[in-house]
Amino acid sequence: MSTKKIISLILALALSSTAFYGCSKNTDPSSESESSVSETENSAEESGTGESPETEEDEDSGYTVSDLADGIVMNISGHEVTSDEYRYFFMYVKSCLDQGDETYWDDDESGEKLKSLKEQTMSFLFNNAAVYKIAENNSIELDESDSARIDKKIEDTKKYYSATNDGKEFDEYLKEIYCTPEVYRESYVNKYLEEKIVNELYGKDYRAKHFLNYIAVKYIQIRPMLITQDDFDVFIQTDSTLSYTDEEKAVIEKLNAIADKKDETALNEAVPELMEVIKNRISEGESFDSLMKKYNMDYTIETKENGEYAEKYINDYSMQSAFFNAANALKENETSDGSLYIDGSGFYLIKRVPFDEEYLREYLIPIFMGDDSYTYASDYNKLCMETKSVMEVTVDTDYESINLDSFKE
Repeated sequence: MSTKKIISLILALALSSTAFYGCSKNTDPSSESESSVSETENSAEESGTGESPETEEDEDSGYTVSDLADGIVMNISGHEVTSDEYRYFFMYVKSCLDQGDETYWDDDESGEKLKSLKEQTMSFLFNNAAVYKIAENNSIELDESDSARIDKKIEDTKKYYSATNDGKEFDEYLKEIYCTPEVYRESYVNKYLEEKIVNELYGKDYRAKHFLNYIAVKYIQIRPMLITQDDFDVFIQTDSTLSYTDEEKAVIEKLNAIADKKDETALNEAVPELMEVIKNRISEGESFDSLMKKYNMDYTIETKENGEYAEKYINDYSMQSAFFNAANALKENETSDGSLYIDGSGFYLIKRVPFDEEYLREYLIPIFMGDDSYTYASDYNKLCMETKSVMEVTVDTDYESINLDSFKE
């Protein structure tokens, strides 16, 4: 596997395994930002941790050195970091710093580059530990349903990876990037735990203040302008797994014949007939998702774990005003008449739907909480900083001997 691929995929893993709201600030290995190790220096000084026959304070680093259990590299306020977890983040940071060029380390006689590598590795681990500490302080835990979600996510990832990489097992790939199945699963545990923290501590007020002007919609977009593209041979491609009425087949055949002539004007005039047919199918009980699968031409719409299409959450500035006004005029579960046409985008048939709380928990709130301009994102970031300021780090007696050769196979 190329270094470039390793870096890109290892980065994706790292992002999923570190806190992505307030606790993940300043963890870019390529930046010169101050690592959280310096924060532990302050906390160690303030805590007054004394020496014992088995522990000693490293005055330069700010952490305590002790003989930890086998396989444990460090303990961050109760969270034990295994050698596998440490190795993964160490190699991730290393790949970001040297970009696969081992000569990057040749002029490190002073050891400053290695020191920075270890500090930034600890910074990632420190952020992870902060999530666990906040959860502990607020009696927040993952339940069986959360564990089931994690298991399904991992299983789906394995299947997708195998299907797109000639049957190669995902665990083999994890080994290539110095990760283990246990560390990979822990990345989801940390991610889902942080979601739960944010939702339980801030979710109710957050929704009340920031979702007032949002509505949820699904829609079918028909884009006649696509026929001018050279690789667009068939305007409506039927799906053999779906059933079509004679009325649908007739209008599809008509539209494809017009599209074959690359006549966008004529196609624009004919598309309303298709929208009427779709409306008929809705009135006869066919699901909106089934019709989206048949006809929607907005290929950016995602699907959820249950196979349904994900709704979009919009307000009056996130979408074109004509679209938002048409959607906002609908009641929940009501469908538009399909006559909306927006120049450059095409025709739209819109259905206004209720908010999906599970979807909001996993996707929308994390997106908004990553923006400190929102009050609750700022509040959570403050909580993270306060938590990290009093956390203590104990490293194993072998920690100082970790170097670039420690994890080579």
